[in-house]
Amino acid sequence: MWKVSIPNKAKVHVWRVCLDILSSLVKLEWRRVQLDSVMCVLCEDHMESTLHLCRDCPFTQEVLKSNAVLRQERNDRVWNQKQQGPGDVVIGAMTRLHEFRFHNMKESGSTSRSIRLVRWKAPPVGILKINVDGAFNHVTRQGGVGFVIRNELGIMLAGGACPLSGLLSAEHGEVLACQKALEFASAHSFLPAILETDALAVQGQLSAAIGTNNSVLGRIYDDLVIMLASQPSVSVAHVGRLGNTVAHCLAAHACGLQQDCFYFSTPSFLLAAVAAELCIV
Repeated sequence: MWKVSIPNKAKVHVWRVCLDILSSLVKLEWRRVQLDSVMCVLCEDHMESTLHLCRDCPFTQEVLKSNAVLRQERNDRVWNQKQQGPGDVVIGAMTRLHEFRFHNMKESGSTSRSIRLVRWKAPPVGILKINVDGAFNHVTRQGGVGFVIRNELGIMLAGGACPLSGLLSAEHGEVLACQKALEFASAHSFLPAILETDALAVQGQLSAAIGTNNSVLGRIYDDLVIMLASQPSVSVAHVGRLGNTVAHCLAAHACGLQQDCFYFSTPSFLLAAVAAELCIV
């Protein structure tokens, strides 16, 4: 545990939990500290023991469902009279963790430096960024597409997760992701925008299209080129996979859906991914 890349105070906290020496209200009462109540300050329904705080509390369980680390929300409520919802706790925890890891990352040659350079970048003021990704299972020929639309502050304005079947290849899924995202952005006036994909071949085809595309996916490419020509405020760019994680999460999520899903705020399963991309600057 002591070798894990997390802040030292988090390691000490886990150590104290394992030894059951946290200053929970039940523990304080056992030490004969005068208290008004021993009820949990997070849920107010059960006695505040270490096990309850870290595992059984409904508030804690909501945070853990988002695959994030629960921070000391309890202390804020006790000492600062501050209250946050589970989603706010998730974003706060993930932001601090990624900031810690980013600033404490050690250079280990060119590979490490190149990884740090692959990241999501906010668009210029007044322009939106649409990240897209496709998922493909070569056995079932099924997959999904995901896209997310964010502004210059990194705020998610909209997104989509759409299941697909009958795919020919991974490239097929990537092209359809671009198509779905562009159609959605045009229909809801999310323009001007930068359409960003981690599929370099797709970006190349759309950016330098000359004449008719005679490939198996040529018809889709041609339709996309026509759409882009009718929307001169949209440009197509490439980003490495590590800078496209939110769209990737949406594409993976789409594979388990029965119908298209569209979002106009950040869904709970994306909170950690959105926070992670925001804090790496």
